[in-house]
Amino acid sequence: MTENQVTAATPQPPPGSDTSAGERGIADGTEPVSATSSPAATTESMEIKYVKAHFGAIRNAITSKLSYPPTARRMGWSGTVKVSFVVNEDGGVSNVKVIETSGHELLDNSAVDTITRGSPYPKPPCRAEIVMPIKFRLDE
Repeated sequence: MTENQVTAATPQPPPGSDTSAGERGIADGTEPVSATSSPAATTESMEIKYVKAHFGAIRNAITSKLSYPPTARRMGWSGTVKVSFVVNEDGGVSNVKVIETSGHELLDNSAVDTITRGSPYPKPPCRAEIVMPIKFRLDE
């Protein structure tokens, strides 16, 4: 029996975001400032809330359209490809890229194509980057 499986961990903040500082920050070195007071922090907060709220729906949309390439199935290829992509304000996707290969270009391309074909996704309040591992596994 053949199974296609998409697995994903708990949504993580986008690469480059620093959540270790919590609500603290120094604007001019004299007074603490709330991290949510800046437009960038507000956008980051909205992005994180969107990813937490919609990650499962996006994962399910990708899973439902994922197909195991016939050549990969015949060759017995399996693996996990980690992809990143941006969900735009209209629900479309951009910047779809492989950040960790499965070791098989055919599986990597299938994951990228599936993400693109899966759109539109739920509309975010701002562009939201998602990082997701997609696992291709053959069950006998």
